[in-house]
Amino acid sequence: MSKRDLYYGIVAEVEADISLIKPDTTKGYIETVQTGTTTITLPEGVLLKSPTSAFADYAVRDNVLTKAMESEEFAFVLINKIGNTVKAKTKDKSVTQDDIEALVSANQVSVMWEQFNLSSVISALTHELIEEYGLKEPSLNKITNKLMEARNHFPFAETRQQLLKDFDNTIIKELDNE
Repeated sequence: MSKRDLYYGIVAEVEADISLIKPDTTKGYIETVQTGTTTITLPEGVLLKSPTSAFADYAVRDNVLTKAMESEEFAFVLINKIGNTVKAKTKDKSVTQDDIEALVSANQVSVMWEQFNLSSVISALTHELIEEYGLKEPSLNKITNKLMEARNHFPFAETRQQLLKDFDNTIIKELDNE
């Protein structure tokens, strides 16, 4: 499967599942939208159908992360699909390095959307899984941790917009480099 196929496959499945978002605070992961007054959830068990190995390819991962900066709903569904997928793999003890790469990517998205409580949960899970399975810490995790440390002084909203402007149609070209 090509990098472009992996990227567009992830985008298509996340966009298709945006319709599953419900204004309900009783189940699943809880995300606060920008107003800070509304909570939304995605049903538990909504898994990532695309392989988590896509997140180990930095061209694919970077394009997915850039896409996640466009829409909080997209970001929310992506984070939850990855989280649910890795959670399911912990039950049958089949977590891989690719799953950790995907989980760290979800954490990066949560930080960029200023979901720091969620990021703390994902960080703890990531560390626990790295230790339990003897896996390597992805370099993106170090960047995400630095952003968490600087969260009180970092312009997240402006940075999301600047990333979109800077990477508009340029980063996608990397998908053609096999």
